Amino acid sequence: MKQDKSILSLIKIGKAEYQQALYEKGQIYMQTAQYFKSLEDNEGRGDKLEGAIKVEQLTWLKMLTGDRELEIKKSNGTMIRGNVITDDLNFKCNIYSLIGLTEDDINIETPIDLSNCSLGDYFILIFNVREFNKRIKEKLDEMKLKNSWGLVNYYDEYQHEGKLDIFMKSAKFKSQKEIRYVAFRDENEPLIFEIGNISDIAIKCSIDKLRSIKLINENEIQIMN
Repeated sequence: MKQDKSILSLIKIGKAEYQQALYEKGQIYMQTAQYFKSLEDNEGRGDKLEGAIKVEQLTWLKMLTGDRELEIKKSNGTMIRGNVITDDLNFKCNIYSLIGLTEDDINIETPIDLSNCSLGDYFILIFNVREFNKRIKEKLDEMKLKNSWGLVNYYDEYQHEGKLDIFMKSAKFKSQKEIRYVAFRDENEPLIFEIGNISDIAIKCSIDKLRSIKLINENEIQIMN
């Protein structure tokens, strides 16, 4: 997938046991798009629009209630906003999500929204993005799975109109700064594989260090004690 920005580092937040598996064995757990679509939580992981393929904005709506007809319009102020979402009910893929830091985050104090701390006890900071991508792609290619990765683009679901794809999410999730890896397959079940120990391209930190991350330049990232 073409990148509009350089992705300089990746951060994966999670519970201690899962982070250990990622750090020591390179365990990648790709959940299904349908899982995230149906997930209801308070941590921003669930997204009812996951897998949507089109959004259309409503300008007027006519409703019949019994023998009465009610019409509301944006033009006269009786409608504030509304949209119609089209889903592909047969869409299947697996997703692996991380937080991504780009050149836009250089010298920004607290570049990661601290609401993300609720996602787990530890985080893995991957500083060699190119090598991490290479290892994941090699495994997915071995399994002969079509795959892609990249930045998520965020849109206003009450302004944007047109096609959507798996790399587009509502702007209400913008604080996540999500990077996602996507594997396309027919099975609607989790995909789990290992890329090997990643301690040579990443470091593991407790979640309290998240607030102290600072991207100094394209080649240097700082975590204060």
